[in-house]
Amino acid sequence: MNSFRTSLVLLANLQRLVDLAVIFLAGYLTLYFRFGDAGPPNDTYGNWIFGAGLIFLLITANSFTSSGYTNLIKSIANISRFWAFSFTCLVIAILFTQSGNLISRIWLGTWGVVAWILLILTHLLMDAVLQKIYSSKLNKKRVALIGSGDIAGHIIKKLNSSTGSEFILATHLNTAND
Repeated sequence: MNSFRTSLVLLANLQRLVDLAVIFLAGYLTLYFRFGDAGPPNDTYGNWIFGAGLIFLLITANSFTSSGYTNLIKSIANISRFWAFSFTCLVIAILFTQSGNLISRIWLGTWGVVAWILLILTHLLMDAVLQKIYSSKLNKKRVALIGSGDIAGHIIKKLNSSTGSEFILATHLNTAND
């Protein structure tokens, strides 16, 4: 069970790295689409993209679990809430530093929406992959059942019929005296 928990922690950290890459990708893609090959008019854009990624990482620290255990609506609501809070913190920082005249508001709004959509899509994709892994036989622990009677029959039926269980019956040793 401990190795299963460790793998979930690693996957959650991998998701955070993917989130950071998505925020950077969305920022630089929208910069390209907004300004073209000429590039942005100043260097502050990269700083704000980095700042938003850092804020997002700080806000989401220890808050993501594998969504294989949550439903789709809850997963989308969580990522939307985290990105909205991160983006709001970024806008407040832009206002307090009086950098609003250095940044295109069209770009800022486009980046916020594109990053939000890409974050949701990557989380849904990761959830689908995790669900596939969870339901595959590769992820299940093999167990041997020793015993007989009604309880053993009930356990065998439960293990064979359950798709969400992390255990699979490898063998059954019947101890009944025939």
